[in-house]
Amino acid sequence: FSCHSDATEAFHYCVDHRIYFGHHDGDRGKVEYADPPQILDPNIAQTLTKVIIDQLPYDYFKHQNGYYLHQALLRYGQVKTVELAINMHNPKRTNYAFVDFATHENAVACVEGLKNDGLGYDKSQVRARLLDPIPNNIVARDQHVTDRRNQLHRLRSRSLRDFGRHGGW
Repeated sequence: FSCHSDATEAFHYCVDHRIYFGHHDGDRGKVEYADPPQILDPNIAQTLTKVIIDQLPYDYFKHQNGYYLHQALLRYGQVKTVELAINMHNPKRTNYAFVDFATHENAVACVEGLKNDGLGYDKSQVRARLLDPIPNNIVARDQHVTDRRNQLHRLRSRSLRDFGRHGGW
């Protein structure tokens, strides 16, 4: 769209009216604002060493220790850590992993190698990309939300705790 007001008008029109994508008997389409693309500073891009590998085959995370994935990725360079999603707290999916390499060159070689050759002896096709750093404004926003939740929790627990002591409300 040429300006923000045109985009807002189109967004409200699509939300208010029944918009279908494909056959009209199906579900309604979901309309949302798209996030703007993140343009990464080249100086920061040269320091990225963490790779996210998605669509891992079951063999690489069934033992929950990352040993097989670590061994498969050693051909790209020194691997510092392998963190499987299955070992994280409450993952929605378990078929991905975060791999931290010693240098940026090793991480780039891993991404290119996995795109071209696949993973392991069976050449399983996986998706790999360098993990972008979290922008400072997102970290600050999430910290603000966490602080607000903690503050509300303290207020609620205090009011519930004092309920019986002072004869109710």
